[in-house]
Amino acid sequence: MNSYEFELDQLMINNISKPIRTKLDIIIILLYTLQYILWKPIEKNITARLKIVINKMKRVFYYLDTKMFSIVLPFSIKKVKAQIDIYDNLNDNLVIDNKIIAILISIFESALNNDYRFFEILDEHCLENNITNCEKEYLSQIIYKLLFTEYGYVRYDDDIKREKSKIHPRFHFDLNATPNATFKIGIDKAISLDQFIDILDITTECKYIK
Repeated sequence: MNSYEFELDQLMINNISKPIRTKLDIIIILLYTLQYILWKPIEKNITARLKIVINKMKRVFYYLDTKMFSIVLPFSIKKVKAQIDIYDNLNDNLVIDNKIIAILISIFESALNNDYRFFEILDEHCLENNITNCEKEYLSQIIYKLLFTEYGYVRYDDDIKREKSKIHPRFHFDLNATPNATFKIGIDKAISLDQFIDILDITTECKYIK
């Protein structure tokens, strides 16, 4: 198993602390994560952090005081000295660099306020910034990948403020992001980040609900 840990600065904490209610919210957090890890050095022995775990699964884990959550990483990453390079899963020659990520963030954030017109916004962006047809085609491929990826969003909360017996247990998992699909699973005690990773790790023994 390969893993990479990064300390979270306050701006990144703010970015990932926003409510997640749609797939678009997840995509924007993922894009900010990719942007962040391209310049942030890999570190160990830190408390507020994100951790990328790669074996048969590829997931990003976020750790924030009383909550942790995880999403699927739909790209490949490689460690180059102390830094990370990001690639498209299907073609290691297609590097996802800061320029690409900045364009994608702009497109997806604009789409939030423009009826999800991703490809019309892409066309406008390419015209305004002299993006080549080749770059535009690559951006289109990545947008499709981001839109059609299943992110497997899972969040763990230690929510003492809103605890309400078995209706809203203090310790619980929230599964799925959208209001129509989300549901909770309560647990009896707090868990660590390592335990959270182990629960989602398809290479370790399956956990049982009792």
